[in-house]
Amino acid sequence: MARFNRTPDDSLAATDARVERSRIVRRGGRRFPILIEESVLGRQVGSKLTMTEQLGYLLQVATLPSVTLGIVPSRVAVMWPLETFTIFDTEQVGVELLTAAVTITTPSEVAQYLAAHDQFSAGAAHGSAALRLIARAVSELA
Repeated sequence: MARFNRTPDDSLAATDARVERSRIVRRGGRRFPILIEESVLGRQVGSKLTMTEQLGYLLQVATLPSVTLGIVPSRVAVMWPLETFTIFDTEQVGVELLTAAVTITTPSEVAQYLAAHDQFSAGAAHGSAALRLIARAVSELA
């Protein structure tokens, strides 16, 4: 990505940040509702081994008490595709665009992202159904 954007390679710092986020999720005391689209389970980034490890990690994280994983099935038309966004609370949403990261704080806009999350979540597979989708993606890598 750094090469594409012609920016410095910050992959080591990004790795450190991911490790710290992993610690926070495992620590507990907070709730992390996570939604992903089913299509990302089959989009290969890296080798088959890398994808298998990533999907295995997703299976582990999905079983943590602090995590609620929802997978929006490819065959369910919940709404149009959206950019990647992270809801921090009822006051701030982070949106990842190709060229920038945007922080949304306008209450009406934050409310729209909360509503979008709720709509996606309503059509998503949760619990054992979500775990089955991940397991199927792993088996399709073989």
